[in-house]
Amino acid sequence: MAVDQTPGKSPVRAEEIREGHLYGVLIQAQTEPKELPDWFITNQIRAAEDHYEHELQLFFGVKRVKSDPQGRELATDTYDVAVPATDYDRDFFTEGRWGWHYFDYRPIVEVESFFFSYPGTDRAQSYEVPTKWLRIDYKLGRCQLFPTTGPAVIATFNAWVMSVLAGGRGLPQSLFVDYKAGLSQEELLRNHQDLLEALRINATLGCFPTLTNVRTSGLGSRSLSMDGLSRSEGFGAGKYGTYSGIIEQYKEREKELTKSWRDAEKGVISIIL
Repeated sequence: MAVDQTPGKSPVRAEEIREGHLYGVLIQAQTEPKELPDWFITNQIRAAEDHYEHELQLFFGVKRVKSDPQGRELATDTYDVAVPATDYDRDFFTEGRWGWHYFDYRPIVEVESFFFSYPGTDRAQSYEVPTKWLRIDYKLGRCQLFPTTGPAVIATFNAWVMSVLAGGRGLPQSLFVDYKAGLSQEELLRNHQDLLEALRINATLGCFPTLTNVRTSGLGSRSLSMDGLSRSEGFGAGKYGTYSGIIEQYKEREKELTKSWRDAEKGVISIIL
């Protein structure tokens, strides 16, 4: 069987799990010549990476995000993630009320281009915003538009905006932003060991259903009568099998790490009723 041995998207590797979080845990069945293979642990790491990317809306690694690349007929090798062009808030252009534009992904690494365009028109009919006008909050993934350079440039921009706002209405999906977002491996290792630890634990938890069977062959208990003539076997071994204790500890630790990271990096989630 051909097995994909390429590493995942994060710095976490199979040997860390096997020699760290699975230290002291039986990983080789008595009747098998090999211990739990690296490819199996690597698959659990990949599953944990996908889980956190979806749950926390982040990227392990830096990704190129393009607005409406299909509509712009961009080559598929020029971007990693496609997002639709977005609407803009009128506060963007109201003096004294500089509104925020929120990106779909964060943290932001770099904003490559920021432009307005009438839907369905070519790039020549768009207005390219100088990146110097952007005040970017890289961590929270948002920016403000603040025109600062040259009266002639600002006048041109104001004329374009007024043409869009004529009649008191704006055009949907007319704001295009191309940017890079995600956490590089260097950034993860330097500032996000808590997130990596949660990922290691999540990957370890994915191994335990198999490891429980490795140790017990699915049995929870065995008993033998005093005369040796009768024997019984049972399958009850706690909620999570033989390793219920350590699994409960890991689940609590993973929950704690994920919550603290989300609160620090994304902000505390609140609901107003």
